[in-house]
Amino acid sequence: MENGAVYWSNWFGLDAITRTMQVQRGLGASKLAIPSVGGTINIITQGIKERSELSIKQEFANNNFFRTSVAFNSGKLKGGWGVSLAGSFKKNDGWVDGNDFQGGFYYAKVEKMFKEGKHMISASAFGAPQQHGQRFSQQPIAVYDKDYAGALGVPVDSAYTSLFKNINRGYRFNPTWGQLTRTTTTRDENGQILDTLYTGDTSVYNTSRNIYQKPQVMIRYSYAPNERFFLSTSVYASIGIGGGTQVIGANSNFYDIQTGQLRLQDSYNSNVFSKSGEAKTAIRQSVNNHRWFGGLMTFNYKGRKGFTYAGGVDVRSYRGEHYRKLYDMLGGNFYIVTTNADRNGQRRDTIGLGDKMDRNDIGYVNWGGIFGQVEYSNKIVSTFLNVSAAVSAYNKTDYFAKKSLVVDGDMVAFKALGFSDSIQYNGKTYYNNSPEAKFSKTAWKYIPGFTIKGGINFAINGQNNIFLNGGYLNKVPAYNFVVLSNDVKFANNIKNEQVGAFELGYNYTSRYFALNFNGYVTNWINKPVSSSVTYTDTAVGSPTSGEQVSETVYIPGIKALHMGAELDFAIKPNDMFQFEGVIAYGDWTWQSKVQFDWTFENGAKKQFNFDPRGVHVGGSAQAQLSGMVRIEPVKGFYIKPRITYFAKQYADFNPETLSGDNARRESWKLPNYYTLDISAGYSYTFKKKFVLTFRANFINITDNLYIQDANNNAFGDSKFSTFDAKAATVFFGQGFRWSTGVEFSWINIFKKDSKDKKQF
Repeated sequence: MENGAVYWSNWFGLDAITRTMQVQRGLGASKLAIPSVGGTINIITQGIKERSELSIKQEFANNNFFRTSVAFNSGKLKGGWGVSLAGSFKKNDGWVDGNDFQGGFYYAKVEKMFKEGKHMISASAFGAPQQHGQRFSQQPIAVYDKDYAGALGVPVDSAYTSLFKNINRGYRFNPTWGQLTRTTTTRDENGQILDTLYTGDTSVYNTSRNIYQKPQVMIRYSYAPNERFFLSTSVYASIGIGGGTQVIGANSNFYDIQTGQLRLQDSYNSNVFSKSGEAKTAIRQSVNNHRWFGGLMTFNYKGRKGFTYAGGVDVRSYRGEHYRKLYDMLGGNFYIVTTNADRNGQRRDTIGLGDKMDRNDIGYVNWGGIFGQVEYSNKIVSTFLNVSAAVSAYNKTDYFAKKSLVVDGDMVAFKALGFSDSIQYNGKTYYNNSPEAKFSKTAWKYIPGFTIKGGINFAINGQNNIFLNGGYLNKVPAYNFVVLSNDVKFANNIKNEQVGAFELGYNYTSRYFALNFNGYVTNWINKPVSSSVTYTDTAVGSPTSGEQVSETVYIPGIKALHMGAELDFAIKPNDMFQFEGVIAYGDWTWQSKVQFDWTFENGAKKQFNFDPRGVHVGGSAQAQLSGMVRIEPVKGFYIKPRITYFAKQYADFNPETLSGDNARRESWKLPNYYTLDISAGYSYTFKKKFVLTFRANFINITDNLYIQDANNNAFGDSKFSTFDAKAATVFFGQGFRWSTGVEFSWINIFKKDSKDKKQF
């Protein structure tokens, strides 16, 4: 709700309960109020099945991966009841060094079907507590592989190696971990160490670690009085708990030049054996807890003469709590904060384990959307028109900013009362602890948006179809782009994204052959970027006068054009053989020169002037070619090799950097690459109620070395602003991996073996 992202680690285990996953590219007749530009993913979980089933699955893979899963479905029981349960646990060391994963998931659903199937109510709960190591920083290519970098023209000379000393570490390299053995000391009354006790074995410690869980509970009611009308109503709650860790207080000696890893043990020992017990290096956790409540109601009515009507309402309320806390003092007894933002209490420069630091605020997002859709179809033509509107409301309260003075409901001074401040107003002196001193917060900001889209499909005959879709989206920016993380204010000059989209396609289907082709044009009429500028506040009487302040400005009017075509086809001459292919080619470029003038709050002026016209959008491969063959030589056994080729991918970049001599300069183009994968499986049924299934997957079987992601000119050094491989920081893709698993299923658990077919 804050940035629009989906963190898939919070949804581990979803594969075990998924019935169908629909991926719809482009606009389409998706019954949502959310403005989806590129497409929609719809994951439909399993309901109560017609028959009962119990399954147990065990999986193993490279990097010490193992996973155990159990699932139970009661089938339809007497009285219309049904129960579905599932759980799983997995653990692995991770492909990247230090990025181990431990996680579990649970799922429970109880369903009740009422009289004649017209009413149904269900309650479900899902959760996936997990923790895993992370790496955030991309590295220069030579850090992973010196020879690979040299082949791309990177001059790995003395000037280069003097700046980047971690050369040739391998493409699993991760600089965020080290080896650590923890100790406990006893001291005398003078603080002298008397004894040292080693409390554990040496282990890998990743200083960047995500610890999170996001359980969700939902109650759903549906009503279907006849075949023409269907109503679905859901209410849900989602509670997020946890955050990620980072190192603080580290100096340049914290990084070992010889190994490329962290000198964790040295820092730990320095903390433990210091006379004062001060932790010079420690670990903090950035916490992002949230409470998200929502409701969704949709209906579908099949009218007469080919018309179908649908509509719905979607409401959400979100509260996100953000703060940082001292997570691990690495053997020390306290930590001294030099930049603590807490101006409301006495500044606690000395803090202990669990104390908050740096940031402490709550963000609120309220969202309401409504949509309506009408469809018409006959034997030749089907068409739809969808209109949706939504309003986002944003608010923030900051507990570390100076308090505001509010007298008789009137704002007298905003963000002006720190711990040692006072204000004279109407003959009375107000302090930080006065009842009229309130935590500083923004007003509510309401931003509306809307979408209108439509399409038509012509059925030329039983095998050939032509379709045409078009739409216009006015998309509200997410909370993180509107509300500043380091201040109690909104970004300036907020503008909605404006997108026009157009699609034309053709489908062919026959007994042995199917083909889909579509071309698309997505035109961002306004794709604003945000820019943060820091300056010294010189305004007289300003509560931040003389301080460095920052303002974030939305720069409007930037255009981008995404065009492309996609073709996918399948050939299935018989049940034993099937071939599938995909060809996709896109041309995604920025389209406008920007010259934008802005006046800041203190009267200072700045001109934003950059020119990315014709430069390709970075971050994704714009060309792809894929082929797959599925062979089933005997019933129940299959083998499926697939090769996928990626091309035309450019390093990601900020369009604002393309100014002066670098105007319209193309970003670095990554080398093309491919992956070859093979999967196989065998399923055997015995006694008509027991199923044994074996599966195996071999990913990147040729162990191909390739760059998966890159950023352009990422060093902040003029010597490395050359728009080439030398100036890029990257992540390499994963090498050869394998996985295998066996699953045992018991079907119709409650059915008797006799001729009596009555269910339990």
